[in-house]
Amino acid sequence: KIIKYSPVALIFAASQAFNVLAYTALTAGTVKILGQVRLLQTALLSKLILGRNYMLTQWLCIMMIVGAAFTFCTGKGEWDAKYGCFKSLNKLQNEPLVSIPQDCQFSADEVEMDSTEMMGIAYVFIYLFLSDMGSIVCERLYKDEMDTPYYLQKAWTEIGGFPCSILMSFIVPLGQRWLQVPEKFWKHCMWW
Repeated sequence: KIIKYSPVALIFAASQAFNVLAYTALTAGTVKILGQVRLLQTALLSKLILGRNYMLTQWLCIMMIVGAAFTFCTGKGEWDAKYGCFKSLNKLQNEPLVSIPQDCQFSADEVEMDSTEMMGIAYVFIYLFLSDMGSIVCERLYKDEMDTPYYLQKAWTEIGGFPCSILMSFIVPLGQRWLQVPEKFWKHCMWW
């Protein structure tokens, strides 16, 4: 039975690995806010895979939450660019600045994401996708085994998850090294 539940455990272990990687590239707040996109993804996947139906008002609420998450991240990027410029000028002059100088004021078009942020956003969306897929596959698997108590199903999933998590602790840093991601993003993930 543990073998039957191991693929679900592997999906969850991979999702957690990408979650950890997301926190290496983005701030915790940004990861959490982007995580709200999960609502839309979960609703779409549960409709497609499990055949669930949602009311129009539910879809509209989900879209408002997703729109707010994207608005937050867009505004945060502009603030980070301005604040970064402010901090660097403050260090250069060795005296506190009271306002943001004209040279550091950017329009929204001038604020670009660097490759680290793009990588972090990709990690977040891979984490969300794997986590949602794991949840939906897990729900389907648990419901197919209605004669088996839930606590046994959960235990078999967790037992299968332990070797998967150990495996991911090797794959993540080695994969990052192979992809030539800067060492500062993955070296702290190595426990061995």
